[in-house]
Amino acid sequence: LVRVRNRDIQIRRQINFATNSADILPTSEPLMTEIADVLIRNPDITKIERQGHTDNTGRSAANMTLSENRAAAVKSWLIAHGVEASRLDSRGYGDTNPLVPNITPSNRARNRRVQFIIQERVEAPE
Repeated sequence: LVRVRNRDIQIRRQINFATNSADILPTSEPLMTEIADVLIRNPDITKIERQGHTDNTGRSAANMTLSENRAAAVKSWLIAHGVEASRLDSRGYGDTNPLVPNITPSNRARNRRVQFIIQERVEAPE
Protein backbone atom coordinates (compact mmCIF):
# COMPACT_ATOMS: atom_id res chain seq x y z
CA LEU A 1 0.00 0.00 0.00
CA VAL A 2 3.04 2.30 0.33
CA ARG A 3 5.45 3.11 -2.48
CA VAL A 4 8.47 5.43 -2.61
CA ARG A 5 8.58 7.57 -5.73
CA ASN A 6 10.94 10.38 -6.78
CA ARG A 7 9.12 13.26 -5.08
CA ASP A 8 6.72 11.59 -2.69
CA ILE A 9 5.71 8.51 -0.81
CA GLN A 10 2.48 7.28 -2.29
CA ILE A 11 -0.08 5.64 -0.05
CA ARG A 12 -2.80 3.74 -1.87
CA ARG A 13 -5.31 4.02 0.97
CA GLN A 14 -6.10 6.98 3.12
CA ILE A 15 -5.31 7.34 6.79
CA ASN A 16 -8.68 7.45 8.54
CA PHE A 17 -9.43 9.83 11.37
CA ALA A 18 -12.41 10.21 13.68
CA THR A 19 -14.87 12.79 12.30
CA ASN A 20 -13.74 16.37 13.00
CA SER A 21 -10.80 15.00 14.98
CA ALA A 22 -7.08 14.28 14.68
CA ASP A 23 -7.54 10.85 16.30
CA ILE A 24 -6.21 8.17 13.95
CA LEU A 25 -8.72 5.32 13.75
CA PRO A 26 -7.57 1.79 14.64
CA THR A 27 -8.43 0.66 11.10
CA SER A 28 -5.46 2.73 9.90
CA GLU A 29 -2.91 1.05 12.19
CA PRO A 30 -1.71 -1.48 9.55
CA LEU A 31 -1.24 1.32 7.00
CA MET A 32 0.56 3.51 9.53
CA THR A 33 2.83 0.59 10.43
CA GLU A 34 3.68 0.09 6.77
CA ILE A 35 4.43 3.81 6.33
CA ALA A 36 6.76 3.74 9.37
CA ASP A 37 8.47 0.63 8.02
CA VAL A 38 9.05 2.23 4.61
CA LEU A 39 10.52 5.35 6.22
CA ILE A 40 12.80 3.34 8.51
CA ARG A 41 14.01 1.18 5.60
CA ASN A 42 14.77 4.28 3.47
CA PRO A 43 17.19 6.37 5.55
CA ASP A 44 18.29 8.16 2.38
CA ILE A 45 15.04 10.12 2.64
CA THR A 46 16.19 12.68 5.19
CA LYS A 47 13.25 15.12 5.23
CA ILE A 48 9.57 14.40 4.61
CA GLU A 49 6.70 16.87 4.80
CA ARG A 50 3.44 15.30 5.89
CA GLN A 51 0.65 17.36 4.49
CA GLY A 52 -2.87 17.36 5.89
CA HIS A 53 -5.72 18.30 3.53
CA THR A 54 -9.47 18.63 4.01
CA ASP A 55 -12.51 19.09 1.80
CA ASN A 56 -14.39 22.40 1.75
CA THR A 57 -17.12 21.36 4.20
CA GLY A 58 -17.25 23.80 7.12
CA ARG A 59 -15.27 26.96 7.80
CA SER A 60 -11.88 27.39 6.15
CA ALA A 61 -10.20 28.36 9.44
CA ALA A 62 -11.52 25.21 11.15
CA ASN A 63 -10.39 23.08 8.19
CA MET A 64 -6.89 24.60 8.42
CA THR A 65 -6.66 23.79 12.12
CA LEU A 66 -8.00 20.27 11.57
CA SER A 67 -5.53 19.57 8.77
CA GLU A 68 -2.62 20.88 10.88
CA ASN A 69 -3.68 18.73 13.83
CA ARG A 70 -4.02 15.63 11.65
CA ALA A 71 -0.58 16.13 10.09
CA ALA A 72 0.86 16.56 13.61
CA ALA A 73 -0.94 13.40 14.81
CA VAL A 74 0.62 11.39 11.99
CA LYS A 75 4.04 12.83 12.87
CA SER A 76 3.60 11.90 16.55
CA TRP A 77 2.49 8.37 15.64
CA LEU A 78 5.49 7.84 13.35
CA ILE A 79 7.94 9.12 15.98
CA ALA A 80 6.39 6.82 18.58
CA HIS A 81 6.96 3.92 16.17
CA GLY A 82 10.64 4.49 15.44
CA VAL A 83 10.91 7.22 12.79
CA GLU A 84 13.41 9.95 13.69
CA ALA A 85 11.69 13.24 14.52
CA SER A 86 14.36 15.23 12.66
CA ARG A 87 13.20 13.67 9.38
CA LEU A 88 9.59 14.78 9.76
CA ASP A 89 7.89 18.10 9.08
CA SER A 90 4.15 18.56 9.18
CA ARG A 91 1.93 21.16 7.59
CA GLY A 92 -1.79 21.60 7.24
CA TYR A 93 -3.26 23.00 4.05
CA GLY A 94 -6.95 22.86 4.97
CA ASP A 95 -9.15 23.10 1.89
CA THR A 96 -6.67 25.23 -0.11
CA ASN A 97 -5.23 22.49 -2.34
CA PRO A 98 -7.96 20.12 -3.54
CA LEU A 99 -7.11 17.27 -5.90
CA VAL A 100 -10.53 17.46 -7.51
CA PRO A 101 -13.51 19.87 -7.34
CA ASN A 102 -15.48 19.52 -4.08
CA ILE A 103 -18.77 18.91 -5.91
CA THR A 104 -19.62 15.31 -4.99
CA PRO A 105 -19.25 13.22 -1.83
CA SER A 106 -16.64 10.99 -3.52
CA ASN A 107 -14.60 14.02 -4.63
CA ARG A 108 -14.74 15.49 -1.13
CA ALA A 109 -13.53 12.14 0.23
CA ARG A 110 -10.55 12.23 -2.19
CA ASN A 111 -9.66 15.72 -1.00
CA ARG A 112 -9.52 14.60 2.65
CA ARG A 113 -6.04 13.14 2.70
CA VAL A 114 -2.54 13.02 4.13
CA GLN A 115 0.33 13.22 1.67
CA PHE A 116 4.05 12.51 2.19
CA ILE A 117 6.27 14.80 0.13
CA ILE A 118 10.02 14.08 -0.03
CA GLN A 119 11.86 17.34 0.65
CA GLU A 120 15.42 16.04 1.00
CA ARG A 121 17.16 12.90 -0.06
CA VAL A 122 20.82 11.86 0.04
CA GLU A 123 22.42 9.47 -2.39
CA ALA A 124 23.18 6.11 -0.95
CA PRO A 125 26.92 5.30 -0.91
CA GLU A 126 28.03 2.82 -3.53
